Amino acid sequence: MITLHEMHVLREAWERRYLEEGQVREICGTEVPARSYIFQRGFLTPQQWQECLQSAREKESWPEFQRESDNQYLYQRISRFKLVSPTQLQEAVRLCQSLANPEFSPRLHEVLLGKGYLRPEQVEEGLGILKNHPLVCVSCGLRCTLSQFYPWRRYTCILCQNILEEHREQISTRGGISSVSYTTVASSSVDLGGGQEFGRFQLRGKLGEGGMGAVYRAYDPVFQREVALKIILDTSNREGIKRFQKEVEIASRLRHPNIVSFYELGEVEGKPFFTMELVEGEDLRSLVERKRRLSQKQVLFIMERVVRAVFYAHEQGVIHRDIKPENIMIDGEGEPHLMDFGIAKVAGGEGKQRLTKTGAVVGSPEFMSPEQARGEVVGYATDIYALGAVMYFMLSGRPPFGGKDIYRILKNVAEKSPVPLRSLNSLVGEEVAVIVHKCLAKRKEDRYSSAGMLLYDIQAVQEGRDILARPPSLWRSIRYWVGQNRLLSGILFSFVLILMIFLILWVGVNREKLLIQESLAELRRKERGLVERNRSLAREYEAKLASFRRKLERLEAEYRSKQRELAEQTRRLRQQAEKILQQERKIRRQEREQDFNSNIMALNHALSLGDLRKAWGFLRKLEEAKYRLNVVYGNVALYYMRNNRLNEAYRYLRKSIAQGLYPEQIYAMVRCCLGLSKLKEAEGYIRTFLEKFGAQNPPRLGAIYYLWSVLERRRGRVSEERVKLKRSLSSLKGVRGVRTDNLIILLEVGRRLYELREYLTAQQAFEVVVGWYKSSPVPAHRGFYEQAVRYLKKISALAH
Repeated sequence: MITLHEMHVLREAWERRYLEEGQVREICGTEVPARSYIFQRGFLTPQQWQECLQSAREKESWPEFQRESDNQYLYQRISRFKLVSPTQLQEAVRLCQSLANPEFSPRLHEVLLGKGYLRPEQVEEGLGILKNHPLVCVSCGLRCTLSQFYPWRRYTCILCQNILEEHREQISTRGGISSVSYTTVASSSVDLGGGQEFGRFQLRGKLGEGGMGAVYRAYDPVFQREVALKIILDTSNREGIKRFQKEVEIASRLRHPNIVSFYELGEVEGKPFFTMELVEGEDLRSLVERKRRLSQKQVLFIMERVVRAVFYAHEQGVIHRDIKPENIMIDGEGEPHLMDFGIAKVAGGEGKQRLTKTGAVVGSPEFMSPEQARGEVVGYATDIYALGAVMYFMLSGRPPFGGKDIYRILKNVAEKSPVPLRSLNSLVGEEVAVIVHKCLAKRKEDRYSSAGMLLYDIQAVQEGRDILARPPSLWRSIRYWVGQNRLLSGILFSFVLILMIFLILWVGVNREKLLIQESLAELRRKERGLVERNRSLAREYEAKLASFRRKLERLEAEYRSKQRELAEQTRRLRQQAEKILQQERKIRRQEREQDFNSNIMALNHALSLGDLRKAWGFLRKLEEAKYRLNVVYGNVALYYMRNNRLNEAYRYLRKSIAQGLYPEQIYAMVRCCLGLSKLKEAEGYIRTFLEKFGAQNPPRLGAIYYLWSVLERRRGRVSEERVKLKRSLSSLKGVRGVRTDNLIILLEVGRRLYELREYLTAQQAFEVVVGWYKSSPVPAHRGFYEQAVRYLKKISALAH
């Protein structure tokens, strides 16, 4: 049996070659606590254990760094399922914060258990947290028993770093976890009318009914909560049973706030059932039909959460395949919940569409993608199309393609384009229309490459930023129109071709005539000119011969004066030449600067679009110019840092520093070194910044001191961390002009001082944030202002 903290220490010992592979497998396979077994067998000395423990604590993967995210997830789950009262939950949160420390911090459910507010069966069934849970690595076969299993985490193998999976042969049936084995419940009656019982569940009304079964509103007395109970009544339908089992298998592996949660699977007198979260509200179609259509702001609010849920499902390898308004429930607070994974598939599985007995393609025709309508292989792009269709429906009040004839709908989906959204609703913004029509593109390649990209654009519209999607080009629009109107485009092309041939022939014939006439006229003009020129030359010769002698005399007199003038002119010309050379050098410098600016802008643009081939082309041009390479390499490094590729960012930052130093470059290098755990090197660059630019750049000075505090925190020097945080606050106080990055750093400084119980200093930081916002209220900074106000209220409460 092994704890999560011990797994990280063992991984460090394995990487340092203190342990052999056989010893690691033996430690993980024992039922004795791992640390005691290691010392008992003499695999590690206490000094080696302490060394590995200290190294593991400094890495970002150390479990205590996920304490906030763990408690946030637990808080949401406990609040949603109402496992304890709000007062008890707030008391436990405050106790968690007071007991937090870098070595080990209790989680929220552990505090609630200790206080007696939560029962062990609620932790296992409601939260899915299990004790002594078996895991196995499918790659190297390593097996271990984890002392406490959190289902929302991903566990990696100590030996090969691959994902550990649950050992299915040893997992017993439980609610809320990815097991799908049946629990048989005895019942004396299977009468499914309202007010009756089904097993232990008390039925309180029917929510919906299909060809195979029904969904009921039910009360679960064990967990004291209302649930949605889905029952299969027709157990003779094998295809329906398979679809039911598939829906359970897929739904049980998804844990997201905007996906209807799966609770339990079982069977009552041969009738399979499963329970899931009961969402109080109405489905999206009912909401749209009641309001005719929704506002753009409301649509973006709903879709941002739905797309986030779909993005999460795609990350788990699940494709929904039937996203439609009926499968999106809106609760009383306006939050959407995605449900019904009955026809979903796991990515990499069978790609062709299955047909029902009636020959209809699986899915909803009005919101089906073109590849689904044609019965082709489906993928993540299928869900992207459906999301666009749902947005179209909410904004216009009608689906992209409607009608009563299913086959006509399928044909239109596969071949035609929907009516432009803005022609149906002029209040829709242009960027939102571009997003919707990109999702509805016929070719999968023309849609968003992932749900994450769609989520980025939706958030960009909400935040007032530029979106990634662009309207189709003129050539693509023409090509698509030709594909949609082949007969008319063929007639037009033929007419234009005939007209061009006629014009070419007409111009060719007339051009030859014009050339001949022009040549004859030119010859006559030249002949008359030559005769006249000969006469004038003879007269000029006689006059020049007479004046030659007079000019010769004057030239001799002028010769000496010309020499003096020539010397003076030579001096002036040299001065002018020097001025011209200086101007030319200045122009060349300006041209070089312009070339650099255009190339660096093109490089940054290509990097922002992820077009690496074009970006490396501009990088080679800049390298060949050998001009301001420190800025060039710094921009490339920032791209890699934004994409969390710290090793490549580190390499380019080293190249940038070799070409010359500037503040933003050193700041980025410190962040990169911290990300790669190069703590000594990070400290060296911090001191270089303070020596070179400290007094010249107060905003970055505050950020550098904050990064220094992060470095001291990783080293475990709390007192030094406090000093650096206060210096960071002191530097940022005097900054003029509000910038987003300064607000973020100042909030982080205040939050960390608050965690260190430096309440007065933390209060100063949050007051600066509030003062900045009030002096220059920017909508995008509203969230920072609200966070600062919340912390000020907490500090005020502590003072009282």
